[in-house]
Amino acid sequence: MPQAEDIERASFRSVELGLGGHFDIRFWQDGTDSDCGVRMDQRDSWLPLQIKSTSFPSPPVNVNVTSGPYGCCMLFVWPNRPEGAMFLSPIDQNQEFRTDTWRILNESHIELHWLSWQHIREHLEELIVTNDGTRPEQELRSQLGKSDQKEYQQIMLARRFFHTSVHEWPDGVKLLYDNVCDGKREQFKTAFVRRNATCFECPNFAHRVARKKVPYQLGDCDVYCFCCVMRDVGVFVIWKIPEAALLPRTKTSIVLHVLGKHGENADLHQRIFGKMPRWTKSSSDRMTAAYVSVFDI
Repeated sequence: MPQAEDIERASFRSVELGLGGHFDIRFWQDGTDSDCGVRMDQRDSWLPLQIKSTSFPSPPVNVNVTSGPYGCCMLFVWPNRPEGAMFLSPIDQNQEFRTDTWRILNESHIELHWLSWQHIREHLEELIVTNDGTRPEQELRSQLGKSDQKEYQQIMLARRFFHTSVHEWPDGVKLLYDNVCDGKREQFKTAFVRRNATCFECPNFAHRVARKKVPYQLGDCDVYCFCCVMRDVGVFVIWKIPEAALLPRTKTSIVLHVLGKHGENADLHQRIFGKMPRWTKSSSDRMTAAYVSVFDI
């Protein structure tokens, strides 16, 4: 049976093939309320789309929408049926009118029916022309849940402080990197102050495959960015470490230092922690201190 990640990638590819020749289509980073946006010209005005995929062999299907309307068009895609999809517009979700493509089953489910890509394109074009629901790209990228919002803020802070670099969003879906800086693929991870210690730790230095934590491999990214926003101290701490300095490794956590082995960054360390660490044998590997930057916020 195909993994959920494979089904999702195939569904995104079906949408790209079904819409890409008619619209400019751009996929957002993971965690956003919508998965992508489409537009018909070069204005920064995107119609957001939420893509749903399933391994269920064929429609019709009952769709749980108890979380409320997404505020964007919804496409329900079967990878083995690339000629079309099920379509639900924001107007349908708000129940202002009904079409023959769906009907309410009860308060928590909707039954949808099939549309060809041509008919879906006509629906989307009408919404874009009337400017119904279109938004700027940055607004759509920033519509995130609480946990994903933290990572997004870290990416935007890094872009702000490394402003002389050229930053781009990844061009693709379900990629292992979050940002492209001067042509290098960057993966962002949140770091935390280690309990009862004068250092930091990233406990989630891994990605998920089939719901399992898997260590990163050489070639997955170019640079790993570990970030911590310390509002009580008023600083943004970031380590930009090339993958060659970290990989290969089997552990899914990493300890991060500000103070170098020979006392480098002592003033920064003192400012953050208010004290110097006790030197122990286990603290001798402080190579990460060579890659740290600290900025006032």
